[in-house]
Amino acid sequence: MRTLQFIADGQNLIKDSNCDFENIVKGSHNYLRCWFSLSKDWSGCKVAVSFLKNEKEIDAVMLENYCCMVPNKVSELQSFYIKLVGVRKDGYKIVSKKCYIRQGG
Repeated sequence: MRTLQFIADGQNLIKDSNCDFENIVKGSHNYLRCWFSLSKDWSGCKVAVSFLKNEKEIDAVMLENYCCMVPNKVSELQSFYIKLVGVRKDGYKIVSKKCYIRQGG
């Protein structure tokens, strides 16, 4: 299993510079997972990870213990974007910017 690490600082979502995002091969199922470091802006939120091709959402999964698996239909793509959406019961909502992921092979 390979873990892609991201940092969500408020609405900014960036790739963790300590993580290698090179040579990701498309087509591997149940192999890629995403891990997120979340700033206090995300505290108390239920967080969904949206996987997009251009502006169209391909799939979305709930974040559990700061992690989620990349859905199989997304792993087939040459490239995709991810973004986070967080909501709390009190009506608070936060949405991150998109982050681009390129896969090869």
